Amino acid sequence: MIIVTQFGNAGCMAVYHDKEFKEENVLIEVQVVLTEAELSNVHLRMPTSTIKWLPAKTVASVKLQGKPEEMTEVNTRVAEWLEANQQKLKGAIVNMYHGSFSHIPNTDEGGTTERCYPLSEEGGKHNEI
Repeated sequence: MIIVTQFGNAGCMAVYHDKEFKEENVLIEVQVVLTEAELSNVHLRMPTSTIKWLPAKTVASVKLQGKPEEMTEVNTRVAEWLEANQQKLKGAIVNMYHGSFSHIPNTDEGGTTERCYPLSEEGGKHNEI
C-alpha cells in the first residue's frame, strides 16, 4: 500500500504500465501534480522523489463520479468509442483522482476519477464518448 501525504494540491495520478489488465503485481506509478511553489522545496519534503516533466498528449478523457467497480463499464464504452472513431491507444492509461488526499476513492460512495486514454497521433475523427 502506498500512502501519499498532503502535498500537491493540484491532484494525484496513477499511471498503469502493464500492457494488459492484471489482478496482482500491477506496475503502477503514482504522480503528484505540483505548483511552482511546491516544486521549489519538493526534495526537502520527499527526498527520494523523482521530478518528471510530462509532455502534452491527445487523450480520450472520461470522469467517473462513483465506485471504482463502475470503471469496467467506462472501459467498455471507451473501447466502443475507440473502434467507432478509428482511434488507437498509445501509451499508459492514467487515472487522476480529483479531491483532497483525505478523500479515499475506494469508499462506499466512491470518488471522482478521471481516466485518460492516450491516443495515437494518426487517429480518426474525435467525437464525444
